[in-house]
Amino acid sequence: MIEPTDENYDSAQKYIDSIESIERAIYKLSIKEDSLAKDAQDKLRSRYSGTYKIEVLGTSSKKEVEVYKLNVNGQAEWLWVYYKGGFAEIDDRKTGTWFATEDNITINIQGNSGMITEVYSNKQGMLINVPLSKRRLEKTNESF
Repeated sequence: MIEPTDENYDSAQKYIDSIESIERAIYKLSIKEDSLAKDAQDKLRSRYSGTYKIEVLGTSSKKEVEVYKLNVNGQAEWLWVYYKGGFAEIDDRKTGTWFATEDNITINIQGNSGMITEVYSNKQGMLINVPLSKRRLEKTNESF
C-alpha cells in the first residue's frame, strides 16, 4: 500500500482514477447494451405475443387441441383443450417462459417429466416447428 507521503503517491492516484474511469465507462456501456437488448426483446414479444393453436398438418383435430398462450411479459402457458358441446374445456395446463428473436420463438414449458423446449421458425409468415415441420403455430382470437 502506498502512503500519502510516498513520492509515487500522486501518480498512483492518477492511475487508480483512470482505472475507475474505465470501469465506469464499461458499466455505462453494459447498461446501455442491456437496455437496447431489452427494448429489442420487448418489440419482438409485442409482435409475437398472443394465443396460438398448434396445428399438425394432416392430423389436426377439431375436438381437441394444444394451445400456447404467450404473454408479452415472457410468461407462457401450454393448454390441452377439449371442445364439448361447442365450448372449450381446459383439461391440462403447464407453465413456462418464452423469448423471441427476429426469426424464431423459443418456448420452455415445465412438463410432467422435465423442461420441454420447442422452437418455432418464422418462414414466410408461418411459425413452423424445428425440427417437426408438420407442426406449426396458428394465432387465434379464441379465449381460453
